[in-house]
Amino acid sequence: MFGSLVICTSVSASNNRSPSRSELDAVWRENMLTGTRTIMAFDNSRIDVASDPPAEPYTYAGGRPENAVWTNHGISVMRRGEGFWGNGGWVLKGGLLSYALAGTARLELYGKANVRIFPHFRFLHRDEPHETSYEFFLLHRPQSVERATIVREWTFPTDIVVTNDNSIRREDVRGAMTYDAENRQAIVRISGLKQPFEVRVGVSQLR
Repeated sequence: MFGSLVICTSVSASNNRSPSRSELDAVWRENMLTGTRTIMAFDNSRIDVASDPPAEPYTYAGGRPENAVWTNHGISVMRRGEGFWGNGGWVLKGGLLSYALAGTARLELYGKANVRIFPHFRFLHRDEPHETSYEFFLLHRPQSVERATIVREWTFPTDIVVTNDNSIRREDVRGAMTYDAENRQAIVRISGLKQPFEVRVGVSQLR
């Protein structure tokens, strides 16, 4: 049902330019829809990507998109090269957080952390200065179809994310989904935000 691992330590962008944020998003989304485990770094990244990264089960993520990247359904698309030291840029990472069987199909919850890393002098920072927004996707993946479809998606900007700023900016946003088979509803819960988030999504029209 799912595609194989794709690892690219350096991908040349067209027209000798780095890809835009929207292009990075498109690459991430395409791999989510096809269910392909992917680690991709574009030119000027200066990031060493392991040739054989860990492949933990999806439960390893514990609902955190940042952890999901190391699972067997993880996706990471990154582009560095900004600033004097070339270490600023974007890292989009996440993967499958939860799933449920709905007849012969699967309902899946994917989470994506959009990490904006600011240019910095490495030896003056214990951790990279950054801010993170989040996206969550409820997918419907029929058993006999190669691509999933997006049922609903939600975006949470940085200003509604709870952070623990003790010289290091840390977030702990987590997503979870359960399925109410009797009412054919997916229940999605997101924690780590300044306001609690829970929504029920009817899926009776899906086959």
